[in-house]
Amino acid sequence: MNPKKSRFIAIGAVISTVILFTLDGFFVHHGHWFEGLGILSSFIIPPIGVIFAVIALKKTDATRDIMLIFLNIIAFFLFFIVMFFGTLFFGP
Repeated sequence: MNPKKSRFIAIGAVISTVILFTLDGFFVHHGHWFEGLGILSSFIIPPIGVIFAVIALKKTDATRDIMLIFLNIIAFFLFFIVMFFGTLFFGP
């Protein structure tokens, strides 16, 4: 696969995870059909982005690909990060 396409998929994985998680967390309320999709996307989409970023890294050895791997890992732990800081700032 072309490294440019792999990077594009990895970038799309990060962006789509952040958008879906933000929509689910801030704009969706109980009983909506979209509820829970953001949390689910933070566990499914980032590993796909990591895989494609690793494919691009093996072909190019670029720092950009290392950053994409790092961003996808952060997107994977996005739910835990938000819950940790939410509990820290607002209490249980």
